[in-house]
Amino acid sequence: MMPAKNAYWIHDTVKDSNYLNGVKVLPRCKCSNCGYVSNYEKPVCPSCGAKIVGSKTAGETEDGE
Repeated sequence: MMPAKNAYWIHDTVKDSNYLNGVKVLPRCKCSNCGYVSNYEKPVCPSCGAKIVGSKTAGETEDGE
């Protein structure tokens, strides 16, 4: 059995002047390991089985995805 890989949820954002930082983080997110799209964060990705250790916005990732 292979050990579980760690991953994080990547959230999309939109500009919105009603928010303090001018950005609204959307609930829809995708797994950084396999790209699976979910409507909310889950502790484990249902597609690849990666253990989710946090979340980032699309602008915070190394590749900008």
